[in-house]
Amino acid sequence: MTTPTPARSTATKRITLLVVCVTTAMLMLDIAVVSTALPSIAVDLDAGVSSLQWVIDAYTLALATAVLGAGSWADRRGRRVFVVGLVWFTGASLLCALAPTIWVLDLARAVQGIGGAFVFAVLRGHEIGWSDAQAVIAFVLAVGALVAFVAHEMRTAEPMLPPYLLANRAFVGAQVAAFAISASLFAVFVYTTLYLQNVLLLSPVQAGLVYLPATVAMFVVAGATAKLDRVVPAWVSLSCSLALVAVGLLMMTVAEADSSKYVLLPGLVVACAAAGVFNPAMSGIVLGESTAAHSGLAAGINDAFRQTGIAVGVAVLGMFLPAESLLPGGSPQDFVSGLQGALVAAAFVAALGTVVCAVCLRPRPQTAPVFGDAESDTVELPAVTG
Repeated sequence: MTTPTPARSTATKRITLLVVCVTTAMLMLDIAVVSTALPSIAVDLDAGVSSLQWVIDAYTLALATAVLGAGSWADRRGRRVFVVGLVWFTGASLLCALAPTIWVLDLARAVQGIGGAFVFAVLRGHEIGWSDAQAVIAFVLAVGALVAFVAHEMRTAEPMLPPYLLANRAFVGAQVAAFAISASLFAVFVYTTLYLQNVLLLSPVQAGLVYLPATVAMFVVAGATAKLDRVVPAWVSLSCSLALVAVGLLMMTVAEADSSKYVLLPGLVVACAAAGVFNPAMSGIVLGESTAAHSGLAAGINDAFRQTGIAVGVAVLGMFLPAESLLPGGSPQDFVSGLQGALVAAAFVAALGTVVCAVCLRPRPQTAPVFGDAESDTVELPAVTG
């Protein structure tokens, strides 16, 4: 058996990295493009508020649901899973592009990713009222599904969520932090995009250009801070980045119905630059706290929390905006008032994530007995940070 030459091995690694980067960009672009197109979708497909929210949440919920199994499968099959996922995603994207009605589009978005009763309950409750039988039944089903899942995971020999990961304080704290940044910053993009197009009357291209400087900032900062954990503990990076996300969201509350199209830009740059610090540090913790055999599953769990955060965030933040104001022709002032409330709520979620990072991810001092005396006090040993 021959071993590959170093040059060939290096070339293979570079090609693999390129493919992963391109496909990851494709996944992220899918979310961004759809968010920007929501006002046009509402007009062209005659969509209501709940249907528009499902354009986002059908995808994120399906992805969050399937990603745990996919991650575990990837640990066993590797490239096959990647190829299957790429073909599946591309085919579903084509189906979305050809969708003749909003319902076909929502179903196609779910194919891109597969269901979620909690968020369904929130979306329906916002639209039809919290005491309506549909909303109540949805919540009951959601709780029942959660209880059944937990009971199954506790009994099965090969759980999708291995107990050793859930017993790891740092790993669990990282998942809460991932949920927090997704439910705050990335979920609120849906409503800031609607603000730019429905209130400030920008075209989809103009709205996309408003986000461009913030996107560039996130990209540059992520590259510049990828090795920051060598000098700064990961818990410090994550805590500070989430705190800056909260600051950036609060900066965006100055938006008014007659503001400049750049009114959101300072807050977007601050929040997205903070996200650029957050992402590399998060990846390091997730992979560092799992075994090599479960690296795919660990990454899948993290992505599940991220996608669920977006789905829940879109649903919950949407509760702050009057349903009629979300559609073209709605009251700009009502929308702006609701958006300001949603931004404050999102900032609060990011701030909670800051606290969780500081409490759960900060290493605890280690102790050991003083040599020579079994009865003596203990002394603190310096904790290893990374």
